[in-house]
Order: sequence, then structure tokens, then C-alpha cells
Amino acid sequence: MPFDDALGRKLHRAGLDVADRHLEAMSHFPPRLLREVLSPAFRESLRRHDPYAAARAIHRSARRGAGEIPALLNLDACTYMTDDVLVKVDRTSMMNSLEVRAPLLDHVVLEYVARLPFEYKLRGEISKWVLREVARPLLPPSILQRGKQGFGVPLARWFGAGFGALAREVLLDRRCRERGWLDPVAVERVLGGRGLPADLHAKQVFTLLCLELWAQTWLDRPRASLVQPTDGPLAIHPAVTAVA
Repeated sequence: MPFDDALGRKLHRAGLDVADRHLEAMSHFPPRLLREVLSPAFRESLRRHDPYAAARAIHRSARRGAGEIPALLNLDACTYMTDDVLVKVDRTSMMNSLEVRAPLLDHVVLEYVARLPFEYKLRGEISKWVLREVARPLLPPSILQRGKQGFGVPLARWFGAGFGALAREVLLDRRCRERGWLDPVAVERVLGGRGLPADLHAKQVFTLLCLELWAQTWLDRPRASLVQPTDGPLAIHPAVTAVA
């Protein structure tokens, strides 16, 4: 089955080990799709590069003492939490003069929970089992039994409100083509959706858009301006300002 199909992606992951299944599920562009979207020259330069190597090493180290599934918690703590979720919380809160506290990340709490048997964390299909039990006297069943709700950005809705036009303008621009990182035909396919679910399609487009805007902001600027200190935040990219 094609990789663009949801069942096809699940069947593809079924043949992978635990760590790779997790990494592919967390990736907007798993290696197979990444190879398709890169230009031939850029793809060749990365031929010996394994984007999952560092994450596999973290999982492998924790797996020896914790087991394959529990080691995924350590992998997320060392990568997804520190490099993504907590960074976003810190930056967005500081931009709005807020001091955010995360009591569940207190090192004493983390050290205690890390030593708990894994069945206290995942029991059958119930995640965060021990936390739910602790909160049972405090919360109604409707809250305790509700599924996880993250703080994801509503990218799919944004793309229906003009952000998609921005993505096409930036990714189909001459500068993006001449940069030589992405295959223009593949970029067109990504922009078209290829039958992907709306949320995955939006994440893939947003990933490429951020990459190109980063390149325009930092690589296309005069080198002299990169070494000058800045007073306050950098100016927002004009393409984003136009949409806002």
C-alpha cells in the first residue's frame, strides 16, 4: 500500500523496531519521505547521514536497564521535551512576560516517578495511570477518562485562512528553487497534499516553510549584519508580516 495512505504507514512501521516506530510516528518527514523531497544533489550529500542515529543511541542506552517501551520515556525526555515542547513554552511565555512553572517536572518528582514500575505509568490502554489515580478524588470522571489533548498549533485551520498562500509564495519562489535543497516537483506534490490527512499535510508544508524562511532570514542576510548585536527581537520576516 502507498505510504501516503494511513494504513500503508502503519503497515510500514509494523516491520520496524520499537524506537524506529516511535521516531517515524513523531516525524513529519520520515527518512523515506525526506529522501523524496530533497534535491538529488542534496540527497547525495546526506547519503551517509542517519537522522535517527542520535535518538537511537539514547534509546539503546536506556533500554539496557529499563526495557524497550519504558526507554521511550527517556528518549522523549532527552529530545522532544528539551528540544521542542519546553523550548516553545519558555519562549512564548517570556515573550508575554509570564513565568511558567511546571511542578510535575520538579527533579524530585521526576526521580521518584522514574523509579516506579512501568505498569504504574501504562496499564493496559490507560496512560498516566498513577497520575489519574492520584487525581481521582479531585476530578470528575469526565475529566479523568478524557483522552489526551495537546497544545498543537491549528496548522490545518491556518492553511485555510491564507497561510497556504504564503507557503506557496515562499516555497515556489526563485530563491527557494535556486538554493538547491529541495526538489521543486516534490515540493509541488507536498503543497498539493498527496491525499494525506489535513493535519499531516499542514505539518509537512509548515516544516518546509520554516526551513526556507530560516534560510532567507539567516543565510541570505549580509554577513556583516550577522555579527552585530541586536537590541530586542529580530524583525519578523516580511512574508509573515504580510499575512498577519
